[in-house]
Amino acid sequence: MSPLCPHQLRNLHHLFALFCGSMEVLFPT
Repeated sequence: MSPLCPHQLRNLHHLFALFCGSMEVLFPT
């Protein structure tokens, strides 16, 4: 099993985008 397959990377990017979006809502710059 690859340590970082495209599917996992896509999921990580999606979660990161959601996290950044939440931070932007909570703490608008």
